Amino acid sequence: MHVSRHEFAEQGALMPGVRAVLDELGSRPDVVQTLVTGNVPQVAAAKIAAFALTGAFDAEIGGYGTDDSVRATLVRRCLERAEAKYGERFRPVVIGDTANDVSAALANDALAVGVATGSTSMAELVLAGAHAVLPDLSDVDAAVAVITA
Repeated sequence: MHVSRHEFAEQGALMPGVRAVLDELGSRPDVVQTLVTGNVPQVAAAKIAAFALTGAFDAEIGGYGTDDSVRATLVRRCLERAEAKYGERFRPVVIGDTANDVSAALANDALAVGVATGSTSMAELVLAGAHAVLPDLSDVDAAVAVITA
């Protein structure tokens, strides 16, 4: 499989506040960050590398398209891996931009934080059952407060 980092960087964009929120959360000893994505691990790695975010995530415990096609199962697998690796229970938080992301969080008793940076509106994320909804992550303090509540 050929995956080109520069194509992701040229064709994609890092949403406002993402790097600052990841940095802030990454500095906290009580937070472990990873990915849950329908992508295979290699594509996920290329996407985060394209935006110089590789060090922000523990990719070992992520949930990937190679695990299952059901998003809720990916969240569960990720949580199982995190608890096995770190030897403790976590209070999971799922941050996503679709109703499917919110449903996957709710199915795993996770805090569902909707971010309306995709094609799903804030209202649709609320209707899906998100515990909190943000227009984006540009207000870093507010985003971190919601995520760590």
